[in-house]
Amino acid sequence: MILFHRLHGYHGTWLYILWAVMFDLASISLIVFALTAIYMWYKLMVRRLAGWIMLGLSYSFTGGYILYLLYAP
Repeated sequence: MILFHRLHGYHGTWLYILWAVMFDLASISLIVFALTAIYMWYKLMVRRLAGWIMLGLSYSFTGGYILYLLYAP
């Protein structure tokens, strides 16, 4: 699995290129799914302050965890 994270670009055999395209499409669809969910929540909810606080906390936790993993000794 570590090798998958070290491969870059769309060069290689046709099977690797197909895998890379499918992986990118799945990643983009997950990002679009999350953004549309936030948009729908924003349009439907009347009281948004608690939701924004929870959303900010969850994004802060995720960002902090990623930074920790990037720069951990």
